[in-house]
Amino acid sequence: MNKGMNLPERLKFCLEATIFKKTDEETLDILRKLQTDNTIVSIGKIPVHDFATAALIYLNVISYDENCTENTDYLLEVYTGFKKDYENGTLNL
Repeated sequence: MNKGMNLPERLKFCLEATIFKKTDEETLDILRKLQTDNTIVSIGKIPVHDFATAALIYLNVISYDENCTENTDYLLEVYTGFKKDYENGTLNL
């Protein structure tokens, strides 16, 4: 986990990585570190590590088949929806 980021910042980081297709080594390194973050997000009761894993799958860095969970499927839908909203100009980050 990146100790310098609070929970909302960690979630925003995962979201922005998917929306902006950030695949630089620094971003991927942080996402990989967030995969060990067991903090539970109160909305949906989903751990941060699932947000990071879904981001890495979305970016085609890791395999969907080997890393899929029920939460991952849900988050991939969320990321796709946010990406569409961003492209349509209806998502303000």
